[in-house]
Amino acid sequence: MRAGKVLIATQVFQESLDADADVMVSDLCPIDYLIQRAGRLHRHKRDATGARTTSPLTDSNESESLTRLRPIPKLMIFTPDFTETPDEKWYASLFPKSQYVYQHVGQLWLTLRILNEQRCLDLPKDARLLIESVYSDEAQKLIPDALEPASKADMSHQQRKKYSAKDVLIDWTKGYSEKSQSRWFAGESTVNSEAGTRFQEMPTCEIVVLTQKSNTDSDGSSLKSLQFYTDSLQEIDQNLMTKNFAIELSTVKISETMANKLAALPTEYEAQATKLKEHYHGLKYKQLWLANSDDTFIYDKDKGLIEKGLK
Repeated sequence: MRAGKVLIATQVFQESLDADADVMVSDLCPIDYLIQRAGRLHRHKRDATGARTTSPLTDSNESESLTRLRPIPKLMIFTPDFTETPDEKWYASLFPKSQYVYQHVGQLWLTLRILNEQRCLDLPKDARLLIESVYSDEAQKLIPDALEPASKADMSHQQRKKYSAKDVLIDWTKGYSEKSQSRWFAGESTVNSEAGTRFQEMPTCEIVVLTQKSNTDSDGSSLKSLQFYTDSLQEIDQNLMTKNFAIELSTVKISETMANKLAALPTEYEAQATKLKEHYHGLKYKQLWLANSDDTFIYDKDKGLIEKGLK
């Protein structure tokens, strides 16, 4: 008998390593990943001792035979309990880290659903059934309401990746020239103009920079209100064009990591912020930040949003 070995691996095992296994335990993941992982079971032709062989394998019971079949491969899937009415933490409560890898929880639920329904599978014959039960338009309608917000957020993320890929697609009809890909020759930074072989993305957030404006009430008391950053710059001519694009001119895109460090809008301005979002619907998808209320960051008109002390 060959000595057993346990390999604990990430998703790289399912696609990048030329290895095989007799028994595999997988967390719940989308059905196409499971099919791919299952392909690592008995990937190579081996005898009962684990040695690679080209000899015909038999089911002989002779203990001395080196050509008898290996044990039947097993794929075990560690999953949450299936329910028709899961809550939003259905997957995250069992896989607090994997939830950030497989963010489309609707696909996970659909995967477990079809596996529960099909007690016996014949691959590759049933491959289409499995894939369509998770990825078809009809299947998407079956996703429980509690799982829809996270699933739609992931779908939106995938769409952004698709459009980013199209943005750097080479137009071969224009030949081998600068016209075939404008972004690479548009004077962008090295990061943006790099022709990568794989999609890489640093999550970003759009921040709308606000400042305080002092007003005087009818009784002479001082009131403070929010205004867009461009409205506070005296050197900018407050013409119609500037006013029409106040949000765009006051918006900066920064890394999500940096955005998470920004101070939250003071509570006394929450009512004003709500009114702004009701009036300017585009603000619903942006983060509001009051420039002069943050102890860590400031906004410099020349350098942008920077940490204090780095000016």
